[in-house]
Amino acid sequence: MKEFIEIVEVKSTKYVLLSMSEYAVLNHKISEAMGFDIGEPTERYAPVIPILAKVNIQYIEEGENVIETFDTIPIMPITATVQERFPDLLDGLDLIDSYTPSPVEAE
Repeated sequence: MKEFIEIVEVKSTKYVLLSMSEYAVLNHKISEAMGFDIGEPTERYAPVIPILAKVNIQYIEEGENVIETFDTIPIMPITATVQERFPDLLDGLDLIDSYTPSPVEAE
């Protein structure tokens, strides 16, 4: 008798780094796919003003002080539901497991 082993992939929230315009486009596409009324100001998958992640982090020593420098980029959380229901919307995107949040707010 053959034994079948079912492999179940458990998805968790991932993140994707995007430009501001890419963020807006992806947010619009996911919002529409999920059936949100995008005519309403709060009906979006992700916030209109994105959370920013630190990238290109560098530490510079100046005497006894260490100064951190970094760039920021919008980041969108991609829930397991979105990954499972709309994989075509995520084609070509590099999903990451975590990010370093920026104290700077998007403008």
